[in-house]
This record gives sequence, C-alpha cells and structure tokens, in this order.
Amino acid sequence: MSLINFFEEFSDSRSLLNAKFIKNKSIVFLAAKSLKQFLSFAKKIRSINKKVVPGYWPIIEGTYWISPFTSETELNRLGREFLDEKLKSAFRYFVKKQHCPVGLGVIAKGILGDEKIITEKDLLYDLKYFKDTKEIFIFRLGGLTRGLAVKIGA
Repeated sequence: MSLINFFEEFSDSRSLLNAKFIKNKSIVFLAAKSLKQFLSFAKKIRSINKKVVPGYWPIIEGTYWISPFTSETELNRLGREFLDEKLKSAFRYFVKKQHCPVGLGVIAKGILGDEKIITEKDLLYDLKYFKDTKEIFIFRLGGLTRGLAVKIGA
C-alpha cells in the first residue's frame, strides 16, 4: 500500500481538523509564510493526529511559490530559514530518502479557485493504478472526508 500524503494550502483550523480522518502515517505539507507560522500549524495538526508528519511548504510573498520572479530578498529569507536547526529536523525525512512520489489530484479548491476537482471514482482508479508507488500526494487536506479517507486508505 502506498503512503498517502497531502498538501494543505489553507492551514486554518477547519482544514487541519480533517487530519482526524487519516488512519495511517501521512505527511501533510502545510503552507506557511514563515518558519514560525509553520511550527504553529505543525503543533496544531500533531495535536489532532499523531500519525501526521507535518511538512513545510514555504509561501513566498509576491510570487506565492519559488519561481524565476521571486525576489532576491524573499529567497534570502527562505535561505536563512533553511539553515535554521529546527527546520533541518523537519526535512530530515526527505534527506534520508530518494524516491519519486506521484501527485494524483485536487480534492478541494486552492488559492486560484478554478482548480478542477478529481472525482472520487478517478482518484480510486488512479490509486489502484499506482498501488506499487511508495508515496502519493493529494492536494488539499481540506477536501478529505471520513468516507474518502477510508476508501483511499489514508
């Protein structure tokens, strides 16, 4: 069985509460504007579900994610955070492993609001197709329901 992981773009209390539906070990990448904010979100999600490993998804002001348009100031800020000892431990999992995860779809709208939501049928089909893949990522924990969590083995 694949490890089912999630990205959460809106790390508010409502979205994070969906972590209670996850029954197996899972990584949830939490969008945050700073390491301090991430650590706050990480503490919250771990209080909801100890099986969830929080991952840092740094949000870059102005460009949202790292791109050719990201300012030098923002890249330097992010670089300083990556040198922080607390952050190194959050990424230890990825340093130890070399793998090729698969991203399967969107189960809740993101910041743009026009993302196409994958149907449950298509998601289950894709999970079956990639059953031998070590890790699978699904965009937005916010779309996870108890029923879907059971069906996908999260």
